[in-house]
Amino acid sequence: MNSIKLKSFWFSSLIALILLACTSGNPETSNQTLSFGQEPAKAVFLDASGKDKRIPMTSKAFPWSSIGRLYHQYNDDSVQLCTATLVGRSIAVTAAHCVLNNGQLIDVTFQASYNQGAYTARAHSQAIKVGTTNPNRHFANDWAVIHLDSPIGDKLGFMSLENIENISSPILVNYSGYSNNFKHSETAGAEENCSIKERFNHGIYANTVYSGTYGHDCSMSQGGSGGPLFTSAGLLLAIATREHGEVSTSYSSEKASIGVMSQDFVDAVTEFKKKYD
Repeated sequence: MNSIKLKSFWFSSLIALILLACTSGNPETSNQTLSFGQEPAKAVFLDASGKDKRIPMTSKAFPWSSIGRLYHQYNDDSVQLCTATLVGRSIAVTAAHCVLNNGQLIDVTFQASYNQGAYTARAHSQAIKVGTTNPNRHFANDWAVIHLDSPIGDKLGFMSLENIENISSPILVNYSGYSNNFKHSETAGAEENCSIKERFNHGIYANTVYSGTYGHDCSMSQGGSGGPLFTSAGLLLAIATREHGEVSTSYSSEKASIGVMSQDFVDAVTEFKKKYD
């Protein structure tokens, strides 16, 4: 049986379980029902009629073409899955916990537009830089920049980073991720017009592990970590990093999934582009 690669963190003042959004399965087998060691968390924001707002990501047009599934296969054949986005010819970004195992970097493979065993391009990690090797304690630094072994961005296109310093009102974005509560991570779930809501740097979040992160209402679960929060023009505003395990029809700070904004890793992306692209 495939195992699940997860970590968790309990924040008692919120009485909420926050799960790292990675999952396991066979990366090369299509139409496979994954075996999970527990029920997948359901961080889903429903529409007014109670339906999941996500749809299968089948478009190969830019900017959707720059999104893909990220995986690492362990010696016991279990597989860690996440989501990543091209931001250069051979540069991708994701969450730090997607490229770490017990604080150590692991090699990963990026499969662009992965859908039921098929993908438009595949590349492997050659170099990785992370914001932290302990993302359970440093949520705001839960980002990673990856140099891939092939310039697949030339063919697929790649997103540009957009800095948003302050959030005075919700920012509409699109999101896509390989969450295990959508098509068993075999197809990405795409959601248009969800939003980045607020920055957690005040009130009960001040001086906590949440400080410096951003709340959003895009639906995600294990496997969706590293998925982009982006505009239709291909501007990457943030990456989703952690999900809140509840189903809801409305947003609140206590039910927020969280992300890291692009300005937090733009210097690392610039460094990798100069060095490798």
